[in-house]
Amino acid sequence: MRMKRKDLINKSFGKSRNLFSKRFLVVEDNANKGFTLVEIVLVIMITSILVVMIFQALDHIRQNEARLVAKRDNEKQLYILFNALANLFKNTSSFTVFNNREESPFFLGTTKGIIFLSRAPLVFPYGGMHFIELQFDKNRIWYREKPFRESEEREFVSFAELKDRPFYPLLENVTAAEFQYYLWDRRSRQFNWKKDVNSFEKDELPLRVSLRIDLGGKLYELPFDRIIKDKNEKIPPLLLAK
Repeated sequence: MRMKRKDLINKSFGKSRNLFSKRFLVVEDNANKGFTLVEIVLVIMITSILVVMIFQALDHIRQNEARLVAKRDNEKQLYILFNALANLFKNTSSFTVFNNREESPFFLGTTKGIIFLSRAPLVFPYGGMHFIELQFDKNRIWYREKPFRESEEREFVSFAELKDRPFYPLLENVTAAEFQYYLWDRRSRQFNWKKDVNSFEKDELPLRVSLRIDLGGKLYELPFDRIIKDKNEKIPPLLLAK
């Protein structure tokens, strides 16, 4: 049976159209497949690396900012400490006391602390003569004071006048601290820097005090001005213990 030309054309075109449709569906199916597992893992790895790098950069910035803030705080604390101690030392008193019935100033200095008399206490608001103690211990510089009543003249046998008084922290986070004293050395007959001063052993009052501080890995040296003496005030000898 012979096919008509029109039917033959339609039949051929139908086959071509079906073939084109199948190819199109294959391409479309491939397009809808999405990313492969390798591609997803690669994207996740790159994203993770970028996130870690960003967090490290932010953490580095925060650390630098914290160091700068700590440095500013340390310098501010040092400035306050220097002014407070400078006022203390400028007002150090040469008021003489009796030690074993001999007159001497009241001053004990070591590399780790000082005990002396001053007319400019830090805590008591109205001034007046006070026992003063500075001490370096447990990464802090400590301070305490006690009123010295000049009307209660008596003999002193030790420097333990402040043992019942509380300490106040003046400076924290101190790695190391050392006091040194510039005074007249009777043995060498010249001015020298010494690490120990004891007025009960006939040492002179120091003319200058130096405080060396290691604060946060940075070294500072705080030199204090010449000590201003009083008018050689003395306890009346009539009040000596018999």
